[in-house]
Amino acid sequence: MTLFAVTIAGVAAHARAFCLDTAYQYASVHDPRYLQARSEYDAARQKFPEARAQMLPQAAAQLEWGRYGTHANLFGIDVSGSSNAAYGSAQVTQALFNVPYLYDMRRATEYEEAAKQKLEVAKQDLILRVANACFDLLSAREKLQSADDEVSALTRLESDTRRMAQLGMKTIGDTAEIEARRSLAQSDEALAQTDVDARRARYETLLGSTIDFSRWPRLAMRGSSPRIPSGDYAPQDNPAYRQAYRDVQVARLAAKRVSAEHLPTVDLFASYSRGLNPNLRGLTDRSDFHQSAVGVQVTIPIFSGGSVYYRQVEAEHVTEQYRNRLREVEEQLGTDHREALSALESVGKRIRALQQSLQAARLAYDASMKAHQVGYSTTYETLNLRRDISGIRQKLFDSYLDALKLQLKLKSVLGTLDEQSLIAVDSFLESNAASDRG
Repeated sequence: MTLFAVTIAGVAAHARAFCLDTAYQYASVHDPRYLQARSEYDAARQKFPEARAQMLPQAAAQLEWGRYGTHANLFGIDVSGSSNAAYGSAQVTQALFNVPYLYDMRRATEYEEAAKQKLEVAKQDLILRVANACFDLLSAREKLQSADDEVSALTRLESDTRRMAQLGMKTIGDTAEIEARRSLAQSDEALAQTDVDARRARYETLLGSTIDFSRWPRLAMRGSSPRIPSGDYAPQDNPAYRQAYRDVQVARLAAKRVSAEHLPTVDLFASYSRGLNPNLRGLTDRSDFHQSAVGVQVTIPIFSGGSVYYRQVEAEHVTEQYRNRLREVEEQLGTDHREALSALESVGKRIRALQQSLQAARLAYDASMKAHQVGYSTTYETLNLRRDISGIRQKLFDSYLDALKLQLKLKSVLGTLDEQSLIAVDSFLESNAASDRG
């Protein structure tokens, strides 16, 4: 395990504090799902050289040595004997016309491209998982910090209330109410710490490294609405669509390849052999047999029991299966695009409403605290306003994170999600670093 410190100590304004792009680099060399796609692409790159090798010259050699004995009688004459014999031959063939081999080469090219697009899909999926895991950790940490702030605020309020109770401005019941709220806040703080530890463990598992986020700045989300990624939607720009399209091409070429097995093949061949005549083994030791041949061989398939026909029917059904898969991917991408745009618009409205609510709640709380200090406000009202602020702030924080998740998802649908997207998110988080803990 490597220590992955996602802070840069001593740099002003917490520059690149969250380092999401670096987190992605760690995950890309550890995540088994991504590594599986990469290995599949590396294997697919060998398909074309393998298919091309069928069209290159093929050479083979055979060497033979043995002792042979013959027991025979020819017209009353004993011609039995034994001899040592050596024999060697070499043959070279070159395919001149073989349509199935040509389809193998074209299919290998499409297969490699499909694996490449699958790797791109896995890359975008990993980017989303890294970002979402970081957002989940930020959300859990914000809940913990809010719970810690609540405990601190209630402790101060309890001290002020006890002082005012001694002056006759508050009652023992007010103090008891604050103590009960503080105990509840401490319980929430413990639960929030457990949630932080769990989400941190998931984040570290994804990265394959430990992280130190003690210096991560606290965020004070600002702005009115999320920025919608620019770009026109076209399914052809999405790697998942391109992968599905290439899968169709691979299946279509496989069907054509099977159909081409009905065609004749033409091969050029040349052979040379030397040694004892195989027909004279056991009769003589003379090794004066030489044979050479050069010619063209034409192979015409006639009947194979119907196997080619049934394989062709199977290949056509497989092709139709991948065509349906392509339509499914296109429809799903269109649905995801519409839903992401609609959700972003909804989140933007929710952010603006929560910002207004938070501003109003803070004004009401400040007024209540001033009234509380002179005995004109009830403790119960002050505590409720304090709780409202914490709840609204957490909802606002989570809404900003939802907006970031949706923007990354939309970029994934548009086919523009890459490491630069993580750098942009990191810059956004840096610009929203709070200057204090309020």
